[in-house]
Amino acid sequence: VASVDKYLAIRDGKLKAKIQKGRSKFQPKLVRKQNEWRYASLTEALLASEDMYDVEPSTHADTTSARDNAIIINKQFEVDIDRVGFIDKYVRTAVDEGTVIVRTGWEFEEEIIEVTKPVMIQVMNPQMQQQLQQAQQAVQMGQMDPMQFQMMQQQAQQQLQTVESGQYETVEELSTIYNRPTIEVCDYDKVLLDPTCGGDLDKAGMIAYQFQTSKAELNEDPKYKNVAAILYDSEETLSESDAEKESFNYGDEARKKIDAIEYWGDWDIHGDGSLVAIVATYVGNTMIRLEENPFPDQKAPFTKVVYLPKRGNVYGGEPDAVLIEEHQDIIGAVTRGMIDLMGKSANSQQGISANALDPAQKIRFEQGKDYLFNPDVDPTKAFFMSTYPEIPQSAMQMIQFQEQGAEALTSIRAFSASQGGNSMGATATAVKTASDATNKREMAILRRLSSGLIEIGRKILAMNAVNLEDEEVVRITDEEEVTISRETLDGKYDLRLSVSTPEVDMEQAQDLGFMLQTIGPNMDPGLQGVILGKIARLKKMPELAKRIEEYKPEPDPMEEEIKQLQRDLLEAQVNNERAKGTENQADTELKYAKAESEKAKARALESTADMTDLDFVQKKDGTQELRGEAGKMRDHKRAGEMENQKAVNSIDDQRVSAALDKENPIYGSSSPTPPKEGSSGKPRGSGVKKPVVFNANNHYQKSLDNVLPGMDTPSENLKDGLVLKGSGRPIS
Repeated sequence: VASVDKYLAIRDGKLKAKIQKGRSKFQPKLVRKQNEWRYASLTEALLASEDMYDVEPSTHADTTSARDNAIIINKQFEVDIDRVGFIDKYVRTAVDEGTVIVRTGWEFEEEIIEVTKPVMIQVMNPQMQQQLQQAQQAVQMGQMDPMQFQMMQQQAQQQLQTVESGQYETVEELSTIYNRPTIEVCDYDKVLLDPTCGGDLDKAGMIAYQFQTSKAELNEDPKYKNVAAILYDSEETLSESDAEKESFNYGDEARKKIDAIEYWGDWDIHGDGSLVAIVATYVGNTMIRLEENPFPDQKAPFTKVVYLPKRGNVYGGEPDAVLIEEHQDIIGAVTRGMIDLMGKSANSQQGISANALDPAQKIRFEQGKDYLFNPDVDPTKAFFMSTYPEIPQSAMQMIQFQEQGAEALTSIRAFSASQGGNSMGATATAVKTASDATNKREMAILRRLSSGLIEIGRKILAMNAVNLEDEEVVRITDEEEVTISRETLDGKYDLRLSVSTPEVDMEQAQDLGFMLQTIGPNMDPGLQGVILGKIARLKKMPELAKRIEEYKPEPDPMEEEIKQLQRDLLEAQVNNERAKGTENQADTELKYAKAESEKAKARALESTADMTDLDFVQKKDGTQELRGEAGKMRDHKRAGEMENQKAVNSIDDQRVSAALDKENPIYGSSSPTPPKEGSSGKPRGSGVKKPVVFNANNHYQKSLDNVLPGMDTPSENLKDGLVLKGSGRPIS
């Protein structure tokens, strides 16, 4: 607290040294001047975007959840929260004090209102009513089971229709006045952090927060109990700020301001050694609230953000005043010296020599009239005008040197005496280098401020998933509204802050414009609309960007007809080329077939020539005659084999016939078949025919001897496959 008081005293230009009476007490506000330039650059970067947050899904299944959360939180910062006022106070506190602590919460209020509504009645379908009447009559006549009739009545009760009766009544209903999150930038002297947390609030075992309230406000909030036991006469109860800062306070107890202390931390409430996050509120020595932490994340509702990080500090931040405190003091001392120098001079006072004017002429001189001076006196020496002394150039250079040093430390170049033509460099490269360094310093501060706002956004999203109505209707545009269910808000997503500076937006817009010029008029209209829409958004023209993105040019009928004709022409050309390709393929196949035919003819001619040559050679050496005899031998062999087979088949037939004849004594008990009589009256043979065996050995040997008369050994080709009947061995 003492450090922050010191920072604020430097910002306000309070003198630390004791100044003698009659001397200048001027102290320049160099820190305040630097801060004023910093306020605008930071707040504009955080407020430049139309939406406060961008919510991106972690997985594809969280797309709907991310979209709904983005709509809800941006609507809350636009409608339920004073976005501009909060950001201004958030930035100014961080720049002035070096640390900003934000308290998030939730407020809900509803009231009972009278509403006129139509009286609703339940009626039965006429057809069903007629069926029930008929069924009742049937029951009375004993034609229907009463249990079945009761079931019909139950079905009819379930099918009753609710309609307006034509009458109206006044009823009381609960109406929600507001159900929204709250954000408050805490005073630095109202928050006490755990000294052992090392500046990390997630590790803090306790956080105490002091706030002003009154008995009426406590009675309206249902979470506070035991309000009547507060002692208003106690010195610890009355608000300290009233005594120190303001003398005004209400006289009645209902509105009299009192100080309440809110304790957030961990406590062993069950006595088993396990810590539970709780919240307790005291007014003096009276406890008016004690419960477990009501927030979904089970953390204290505080977020701490630092301007310039400082290691080893619980609050963890410092402002620019720490960097330029000495520069401000030196500029103040030099300036006070120049003021004292000029203040001690008799500026514009005129001295006159005692013997220069006589009494009458002196009166005329004082009246501003023409006068006569003594001739013995030189008028240039007789009259003297006092003026301010010349200020040394070294003093001005010292002031300029200190201002430049302060600008170098804070990277803020204000419109001051040090802002000359070459103050940022003599070349464009030097100017760009200085500008880039300034932007980097500013972006580093913005990242720290953005991280705090993202943490605040996460706390609000967690509270939204618990405290919002079952359905929320949010206006997207002037014509479009969307209904969001609270169940869809639960999911995994990444929260990002929309941060941009006018310089960065202008640079991006110029790059996109150069891209359009580079591609030229042949760019795809859809891609061109995307780039133009982005340029419009960078220029802070969201309505124009929306129209550009949704614009679809109407097609020109003449151009569409030309395109269709061009497509038809290309299609005809493609079909023509395909037909040519098919025709060429058919010609190729025909030529291939003709080539194969010619090859076959050539092979046939070659075969015929070979056969002719072979016949000539065989006739010349007698081979053809030998082959003819061999062919006859093969035919004779086949005929012999066929005769043998016929004889075997005949014997088999006779054996089967004898087995069937019971008189045959040889083959069975059947009587033999009587022989047939010949022309001589004698039997032609016995009852069983003897098989005739063809002796191929002698026959073939004789044939070979006849066929090959002069050969010592039979031809191997003629012996192949010849088998002697009865011996089972081949001819050798």
